[in-house]
Amino acid sequence: KGYAVEGGAPFPATICASPNAQVVHGLPTPTPLVEGDLISIDMGRHFGGDYADHAFSAVVGNPQSKVQRLLDVTEKSLYYGVAAARVGDRIGDIGHAIESTIRPHGSASSGSMLDTELAGRFMSVHRFQTTGNRTPEMF
Repeated sequence: KGYAVEGGAPFPATICASPNAQVVHGLPTPTPLVEGDLISIDMGRHFGGDYADHAFSAVVGNPQSKVQRLLDVTEKSLYYGVAAARVGDRIGDIGHAIESTIRPHGSASSGSMLDTELAGRFMSVHRFQTTGNRTPEMF
């Protein structure tokens, strides 16, 4: 609570809470969650001069099959994106891996993602594409 990007207004909540189809960084509301709701929680912590950030999604109770499929596909795309993050490759390779994993399932990424660069006592926000083309093989 109170975190602000330089020149911006302080964030009014301790966590980001994004239910169901809401894209990340939503503000918590008093609306109660119900069976089958999908909730994404994003939180940060400043400790000893460093920042840390963590996000996760969970289902209240038993998920509908389409929600479970969404969770399974997005988790798989995470692993493919991480595997594509290699020294010498480009951000587009990561985006391509993510997009190639989710497209066959009828999904698409939002096209961009906010990444937090953690350094010392400040946090800067950078935008990069989560879609992309694979770098052609050089040799």
